[in-house]
Amino acid sequence: MHNERLGEGHVLQQKSLITIDDNKRVGMHDHIEEMGRNIVRRPHHNRPRKHSRLWKENEIKHILTNQLGTEETRCICFNAMNLNTSTVMKGIGMMKSLRFLYVVLRTSYGRGGLYTFIPSFPDALGFLRVVYYPFKYLPKTFQGNNLVTLEIPFSAVQQLWEGGEHKVLDKLRFLDFSNSRHMKLDPQLTPNLEIINLSGCHGLLGGMWTLKHLISLDLHGSRLRNLPEDIGRSRCLENLSLSNTNITHLPDSICMLRHLKYIKLDGCKRVEKLPKNLGLIDSLENLILSSTKIKHLPNNICKLKHLQSLNLSDCIWLEKLPEDIDRLKCLKGLYMKGTCVHHLPESILSLKGLCIYGSRGFLRWVGFTIVTSQKLQ
Repeated sequence: MHNERLGEGHVLQQKSLITIDDNKRVGMHDHIEEMGRNIVRRPHHNRPRKHSRLWKENEIKHILTNQLGTEETRCICFNAMNLNTSTVMKGIGMMKSLRFLYVVLRTSYGRGGLYTFIPSFPDALGFLRVVYYPFKYLPKTFQGNNLVTLEIPFSAVQQLWEGGEHKVLDKLRFLDFSNSRHMKLDPQLTPNLEIINLSGCHGLLGGMWTLKHLISLDLHGSRLRNLPEDIGRSRCLENLSLSNTNITHLPDSICMLRHLKYIKLDGCKRVEKLPKNLGLIDSLENLILSSTKIKHLPNNICKLKHLQSLNLSDCIWLEKLPEDIDRLKCLKGLYMKGTCVHHLPESILSLKGLCIYGSRGFLRWVGFTIVTSQKLQ
């Protein structure tokens, strides 16, 4: 059945009816969207409170302000910047069959979560995204048994549950608490997470490596200082973003992650070297090291047979590339601007299709495309 759905999705892509981006988000053609909306509104054209999906701001405002929410509503998506937050939260709590909620709240709550009323969410929710959520915890009455996606960026959240309550979200696969600065995640409450975005979080971030199904982890701009050795336990990890953190090095155990495709260390100004066995990560496709203090690349980096992009921009301490760089047969993009590399190995000439982004000093090389900093401007 799963394969059949994948096949159908591929056919729709070929017909330009849907799109699937690099983050696996699905978009649809405007005509398909409009057709779906007409189908939703047709049975009760002038009675929006009877519609299964709500997206018109004026209709949503009327329903929430007058507390007209019913169990008919399955999906609601809107910007509530012009509505009182308590009105929004109380109105949503009445939609007991709500499965999809995407709302942007007002930002004027002072980051303190000091509202006197008690919020509530319908337990039927499978997708929950609330931007600027003003409370420190999820509602105590909310069970979250059906949650697959939980996204609460730019919020005042500190923990999932108040008072150390132990509600396990078994179905949760996608979590986004980006820029919720004081969030402390307890992985024991979210054992099946696959995608985590904690960029900009300054709370406790430990224990995530015990998540057996973790595929993508974004800690961009967090206060992370060191990665633990047990990162090697995250055997399914494909995408690791540590950009603009204070880490000093990658632990050797990262070389055990045989499915890892992306490592992002840009802006990690305390990183001076890479694990000597980095070449063991033969699935690696993108390695971003820009603005680090890397002085030399590991001897076995050329074993990365699937590496497609290597970004060394503004690595001002780097003076040379490996002589056997031609072993990187899949390399298509090499970013060199701002380095001290003044000589390219002769072997690089055999890498047909390679595009080098660097300085004018590389113009003497032929056989592949070179983009100078002047052209980039």
